[in-house]
Amino acid sequence: MGTSASLFLQSAHGFSPKLTGLMISGIFVASVISNPLFGSLSDAGRMRWVAFVLLMAAMLISAFPRVPVSWMAPVLLGYGFFFMASYPITEAALMESVPDAVRGRIFGLFITVSGLVANLSHWLVGSWIHRLGSKASLVESYLPLYAVLSLMVVLSVSGLPMLNAIRKREHLTVPEAADAPVSALQSPEAR
Repeated sequence: MGTSASLFLQSAHGFSPKLTGLMISGIFVASVISNPLFGSLSDAGRMRWVAFVLLMAAMLISAFPRVPVSWMAPVLLGYGFFFMASYPITEAALMESVPDAVRGRIFGLFITVSGLVANLSHWLVGSWIHRLGSKASLVESYLPLYAVLSLMVVLSVSGLPMLNAIRKREHLTVPEAADAPVSALQSPEAR
């Protein structure tokens, strides 16, 4: 979204790099409020809150190229407010879903894959916009790109039930051992 918004604002609306950078920074500035807010709210309903913030972000992605220029900065702020709040909630859900013994490896894999995809996205979006050629100056040319981006965010919500299923499966084995009578856990010699 950062790369596409930057190229969109400069190519389709003639924004200067300075003004574009200022507007893009709003994505991250908004997270100063949303990360602690939704992070604490998610402690009482992680999957519900992460689905909410991601769906709100998807709606704002879809709206971004359609709003008047005067509304673009507030839409980017709103997008950042919701999307950036998904990071701590998702990471907490991931950590909650995997056992301690493999948590570091899983988190490392998560960061590697998500970082790779995130950094490849700059190239993919740049390539998409480069192929627009002279149509890069037309707002309508960006509508399919923003539709794909918002669809990808909506599809990411489908991963939440998978995380929840892993968490439930992993935690089913712990209570069984905790509920076993002490005598069953002792060796025959200790009884």
